Amino acid sequence: MKQQMNISINEWNESILKEMVKFSVPIWRKQNPNITESRFENWFKNLELDNPPIAIIAKKKNELLGWVFLVFHSSTEAEINPWALGGHPIISLNHLKNTELKKELILEAIKHAKNNGITRVDIHFREEEGNVENHYDFYNSLDLRLIEENCHMRQNLSKTKIEFDGFPEGLTQSTVKQVNQAELYKCYYESFRNSDDRWMSDKTDEEMKDHFDTQIIKNRFPLIEDASATLLKNNQVIAFAFVHQSHGDKNGQLWIMGVRPNFRRQGLGKALINHIKYTLIEQGFASMSLNVDISNIPACNLYLSQGYVKDWTLVNFAWTKEV
Repeated sequence: MKQQMNISINEWNESILKEMVKFSVPIWRKQNPNITESRFENWFKNLELDNPPIAIIAKKKNELLGWVFLVFHSSTEAEINPWALGGHPIISLNHLKNTELKKELILEAIKHAKNNGITRVDIHFREEEGNVENHYDFYNSLDLRLIEENCHMRQNLSKTKIEFDGFPEGLTQSTVKQVNQAELYKCYYESFRNSDDRWMSDKTDEEMKDHFDTQIIKNRFPLIEDASATLLKNNQVIAFAFVHQSHGDKNGQLWIMGVRPNFRRQGLGKALINHIKYTLIEQGFASMSLNVDISNIPACNLYLSQGYVKDWTLVNFAWTKEV
């Protein structure tokens, strides 16, 4: 198979886009008959990426067998087939059971990322897609590690009533944009360095800083400033929450929330959630959603106790550079 199959690395351009969309849409229609080529062309064109993505394509003579889309999120992190692409390699209907083909595409993507200084390559897929046990076995066989099982939760706000009387006395509330960024990073680092969120605690210090700068401070989804908040005590940031408009029309997504370890179990997480829901309701939002690693039992219990309902789970496997 290796001798007959050619795998190429391709810079993303208009002709590659059309070829990949034309190839992929008939495959996706097996699960969603309403998918159109124009919809996915627009999805690709609307991506706001700081770095040019790469298409890694497998062909046998003139037959396109499969491909993966490699996105560089930062100088240290990349992802294979993110968002609507579902993580797994996109394989021709005639070769769906070809495990070797899938393996070669992923390994080539990791090799290319590694050669460009990347230290982490993630693959995310929804738990309900296909045979989950087989997916776990497949990625384990490639020496990728299970990093996170990220549960998406949602709450309908249209019939929700929230009373919010403010944060505890002795704390100062600031907007995300006004707070000192270095102080905010300290809170972020301490909140997640040794937390129960496996995906965050698994990162190196360099990856954490890179992620903070490129994925949290800078984000392509609009920040809902009034719902977001940072809490300070004696000029030290002790808790924060970022809320973005995403994951559906008129939905506020709690992107990230952190509380410094020394200030936990004081009701700050619950207070931040109530502040967010109260603000979103005041501004006419219909729902609020969030993501949490199922291994983070305290956070899961907090969100469930506040009326959130489990929606779907996103599994995260990753290759990480040995240190």
